[in-house]
Amino acid sequence: LLVEALQETGRAALGQYAVRGQQYLALVRPQGKVLMLEQLHYADELKAADEVPIGESPVKDAELALARQLIEQTATDEFHPEQFRDTVRARVLEAIQQKVEGREITEEPAEAPQAKIIDLMDALKASLARGGAAGEGPKPPKSEEEADAKRHRRKA
Repeated sequence: LLVEALQETGRAALGQYAVRGQQYLALVRPQGKVLMLEQLHYADELKAADEVPIGESPVKDAELALARQLIEQTATDEFHPEQFRDTVRARVLEAIQQKVEGREITEEPAEAPQAKIIDLMDALKASLARGGAAGEGPKPPKSEEEADAKRHRRKA
């Protein structure tokens, strides 16, 4: 009923909900035959765009062309949520399992990130050279073991 009414009027609904002891602002809108809830931010959580200093930087045609090519090369028309994993949750569950098994929980020291100055054009060219065919987007892991291996490599 609400889906059809929102579709017919071309409107969405604003609301608030509470989870984990916090209150959130939300937009509820129709998406096909279901309602989608999108979490929004309160005004005090945002900074007005005109308050952010933005320097003038001319965009070169070659840079813009490379950026467009990179976007087209990595873009996909489909979203596959199964390609993404909650790595924070996985690490917490892993730590809980270690604790249950009586093992000591240790944290690997994080390496301090080193600032690396790069040339945008060189980075775009290198990315395009590494990339696959246009529109492929990210590839899902072949197996759960591969996904686990990737998660463990990305620990911060």
